[in-house]
Amino acid sequence: MRRIRIVFGIICCLMALSLVMVSCKGTATSTTKTTSTTKTTATTTAATTTTAGTGKWWDKFGTPQYGGHITQFVSALPTSFDPTNFVTSGTGGYLDTLFRWDWTADRIKDYPFKTFAVPIKYIHGNLAESWEWKDDVTIIIKLRQDVYFQNKPPANGRKLEASDVEFHYDRMLGTGHGFTTLNAFVGGLINGIEKVTALDSSTVQVKFKQPSLLGNWNQLTNPGPQQEIENPETVTQYGPLVSDWKYAVGTGPFLVTDYVNGSSMTYSKNPNYWNYDDRYPKNKLPYIDTCRSIVIPDRSTVLVALRTGKIDWIMGLTNEELQQMLKTNPDLQQDEMPMNAYAVELRSDHDPYTDIRVRQALDLAIDRAEIAKTYYGGSVDGKPASFLNPYTKGYCYDYSEWPQELKDQFAYNPEKAKQLLVEAGYTSGIKTHCVCSTAEQDQDILQIVQKYFQDIGVNMEIQVMETVAFGQFTYAQSYDQMQFRNWWAEYSPINVPIGLFYSKEKSLPPIVVDPVYDAITERFKAAKTEEEGMQAQRDAQKYALEQHWWIGLFPLINYNVCQPWLKGYSGEMNFIFNSWWYWDRLWTDEAQRKALGF
Repeated sequence: MRRIRIVFGIICCLMALSLVMVSCKGTATSTTKTTSTTKTTATTTAATTTTAGTGKWWDKFGTPQYGGHITQFVSALPTSFDPTNFVTSGTGGYLDTLFRWDWTADRIKDYPFKTFAVPIKYIHGNLAESWEWKDDVTIIIKLRQDVYFQNKPPANGRKLEASDVEFHYDRMLGTGHGFTTLNAFVGGLINGIEKVTALDSSTVQVKFKQPSLLGNWNQLTNPGPQQEIENPETVTQYGPLVSDWKYAVGTGPFLVTDYVNGSSMTYSKNPNYWNYDDRYPKNKLPYIDTCRSIVIPDRSTVLVALRTGKIDWIMGLTNEELQQMLKTNPDLQQDEMPMNAYAVELRSDHDPYTDIRVRQALDLAIDRAEIAKTYYGGSVDGKPASFLNPYTKGYCYDYSEWPQELKDQFAYNPEKAKQLLVEAGYTSGIKTHCVCSTAEQDQDILQIVQKYFQDIGVNMEIQVMETVAFGQFTYAQSYDQMQFRNWWAEYSPINVPIGLFYSKEKSLPPIVVDPVYDAITERFKAAKTEEEGMQAQRDAQKYALEQHWWIGLFPLINYNVCQPWLKGYSGEMNFIFNSWWYWDRLWTDEAQRKALGF
């Protein structure tokens, strides 16, 4: 199996989020009020934890332990400590967000938390203590009263105020405090927000541009630097935190305590952190004393570091790499993680792809099960998918729900494919071309698709373009036949993929103008309940699949792998150390580490 790396996929996902975000239209949402259940009155010491054996699903991890350390690898250290610059930022450890995902939900029975699409009931408050929708475009948030900035200049341990939240979103959106432009890096992820206003010292009002229950909720709660609340004094006194880690200050669980250029960075436990463990409400967080990032640019060296216990965690192992690693380290913990699907995108507004019979023929030409079995070594099942990943439970139109008629349209049937081409008038076959980027991780799979197309009389020339040129070419919608990308069966927020075919508000290909699909999308945006939104999502995916607007393969997987002494991790999506409300709840069994000889 070829090595399938994920770094480019993450960057592409973030670019897509910034550029494709669907704006929010519709009717009023229902008025709701939700209160965080986080306990804040209990205390603990660094030597005491709640006894395991609660009868909960997380008992399998054992009793949480304080102390210890976690080491991860990075290919390069961040050069910025400012959430407005996600490309080079290292902000996750020392900043907090208003919301987070449910730490107590069973990852198997309830929800896997492997994608950005998380149902509303699994979103909990973090800095937000409670919230209430006043109308269909206004939410009022009450902040916790026990949150303080870290005790270092220039904040010096002062209390978090609503004005700090207002300052952050003004900076991101260009809506005040001297900021007048949308942040180029992450502002597009939240550009459905019109204005965030501090009503008093502990109350924030968020106004959205247009009504949309799920669209607005996703913009406000999805994790990332766009939601991380920085310290205003730091920005005012020192400007954007370009490179000096000493000025990194927030309300988060860790402090940046060391930075060696080109070598390593260390986060240390914030002794005054305000939060407690949802699973063990008497346990103050974080458990870990230090988290260290070390620079290892070479992939083979990274694998050796995992094998020899020099690092505790790695994300994005291929199945081939995992099987090799398990031969020498059988006790490693492994969790399957979703990846996007490769697809050939069609200009369905250009001949020959205006004819649905041609599009159907291309889907019938590909033996997905055989590709999964041979090329990917059986690590995936080869089942086709919609534009949402199957792990987005509830929102995804899963293959198991497809009627047999639709499944038959994606089954390998080259003879039927040839018949459809003849019926469409292409008795002598089709000559076409497909553009792709040099940055695509696996161009060999495109050559396999090329061969399948050739077998039904579709001769596809592959044109490879340099990455920047391809991006410009794509976003200018200059391709006239096909293009190849790895960003289908997405795991991004659910209000993003549905916009791929919405003709009224979009800036990226594929190019489709279809009033039926537009109406379904508007139904999603107007949904008053999550159930209505979920149904509209599934309907949109079913309709798009029936139209064959893209020729997708199937979702891929890779693996997050960690050492046996790292406890509490449940296979959630985690971009290494960016999801700090996960990492501050993990701990290490240092006795087990030592017993295993590391």
